[in-house]
Amino acid sequence: MAHPGFLDLIARSPGVGKLIRAVVEGTTPVQVTGAEGYARLAVAAALIHKVSRPSVLVFPTPEEAVTAKRDLGDLLGSDRVLLFPAREVMPFETETNREALWMRIQCLTRLSEPLDPSDPPPVVVMPATAMVRNVMAPVRFLKGCRRYSKGDSASPLDIVRDLVNEGYERVFSVEGKGQLALRGGILDIFPPSAETPFRLEFAFDEIESIRTFDVESQVSIDPVTEILVTPATDFPPNDSPRDNDTAGEPDPGEGSTILDYLGPGGLFMVDRIANCTHVVS
Repeated sequence: MAHPGFLDLIARSPGVGKLIRAVVEGTTPVQVTGAEGYARLAVAAALIHKVSRPSVLVFPTPEEAVTAKRDLGDLLGSDRVLLFPAREVMPFETETNREALWMRIQCLTRLSEPLDPSDPPPVVVMPATAMVRNVMAPVRFLKGCRRYSKGDSASPLDIVRDLVNEGYERVFSVEGKGQLALRGGILDIFPPSAETPFRLEFAFDEIESIRTFDVESQVSIDPVTEILVTPATDFPPNDSPRDNDTAGEPDPGEGSTILDYLGPGGLFMVDRIANCTHVVS
C-alpha cells in the first residue's frame, strides 16, 4: 500500500482538489481529462482516499480490470480492492468459473454486508461486461445472508435446508467454498466470502461452539463468536422459495446489477466511457 502522504500529495494538486470538491458537494457527474495510464488510477485512488466511500470502477476489458485491481491495491491496500469478474456462459462448471463466482459473491458481500464495520469502504473493479450482467437483487442477497453466534437456538437440519436453497452443495466432507456437511451434531460450512471454513457444534438445537477448521486435516482450529454465511450463488435458482418480505420486490436478479449494491452515496467511475459503451453495445 502506498504511503497515505503520497495520495494526500496528489489530492492537493489543483485539478484533483477541484475534482474532490465536486464529488463532496455532489456536483457530479464529472469528466476527468489529461491523465493517462497509471496517472488515471493514481487520481482515482486519491479521490477514494479522501472521500472514503464504497467505490466501483469500470474498465473496457477484463485485462485492464485485472491490471487496475493490482495497481489500485498497491495504492489503497490489496485487501480493500476487489475484482468483480464477468459471468462466463459455459455448458459445464469449471474450477475457473467457480473461483470467479466466489469473487463476485465477495464483492456483493463487502458492498452490502461488511464483514467488519471498521474496515475501510470497499473498492470494486470490473470489466464493462460485468457491469451489465444481472445479479441477485440486493434485498434478496441480504435476505440470504445469515449470522450465527455461539449460544444461538438453531436446528442444524433447518440450517442445511436454508443454505441448500441459497446454492450450497451438501457433501460428505467440506473441501471447498460453497459446500456444507452435516455429521450428527456437527455442521461444517465454507461460505464463499470467508477465508476459512467453520465448524458449528450443536447441543440439541443450540450452537454450543463455532471454530475454524483446516480443510486438509479436518482438524478444528480457532474459536469464533459469530460468523456471516452468505448465499453461495449470485443468481438464485428459479425454484428458490420467496417469502413475504421479498414478495413485493422484483424477481431476484431481474434487472439488478452490481450498481444496485453501491447505494446513493457511492462513487461510480468509468474509464474511457466511449470504449466501455462500445464493449457492451
